[in-house]
Amino acid sequence: DGEAFFTYLNARFSQCCERAQSRNNQRSQRLIDEVCAYIEAHYAQYDLSLNSLSVRFGITGNYLSSLFKKQKGVNFSAYLEEVRIGHAETMLRSHEGTIDEIAQKTGYTNADSFRRAFRRVRGVSPSQWRETAADEARMVDSPPRCLARIAVLSFFIPILLYSLALLQAFLPLTVIGGCLLYTSDAADDLTR
Repeated sequence: DGEAFFTYLNARFSQCCERAQSRNNQRSQRLIDEVCAYIEAHYAQYDLSLNSLSVRFGITGNYLSSLFKKQKGVNFSAYLEEVRIGHAETMLRSHEGTIDEIAQKTGYTNADSFRRAFRRVRGVSPSQWRETAADEARMVDSPPRCLARIAVLSFFIPILLYSLALLQAFLPLTVIGGCLLYTSDAADDLTR
């Protein structure tokens, strides 16, 4: 009976541990979701840091750092940088100011640190990224020239075919190998 009781206690203990772990995971996920929402709303604050967030949410910086790595797969600074650069891309695409102004609007203390961060994350400078985005927008907004030519041709081809049919009705014309030929035999027949 002692062994059965020990097995029962072990099973109950395991269930309690699993429930506690599940609740802990849910709390951790909720906390990270709240922190991420806060970052999204306050990314422009230049003093936003792991330390300021840990104070705001009442946890240690080390705990928040490990939660970020576990839940998001990246460390806090990489996550914050990605959020800021993502907003910077939106501003660059819509031409919401100079590079210096965008740097300030996205929480960077100076334009040089913004440029370095942007190049590190995206592989190009902010101005190069803006030019590329503008080029892509122009390609999407305006159809290629060949499409415009096709549209013009599709308008004139039926007119041209109708004109040729009229010419054939009144003149001795023959189409051979795609070429329109004036046949003198038929013309001689008309003059006789």
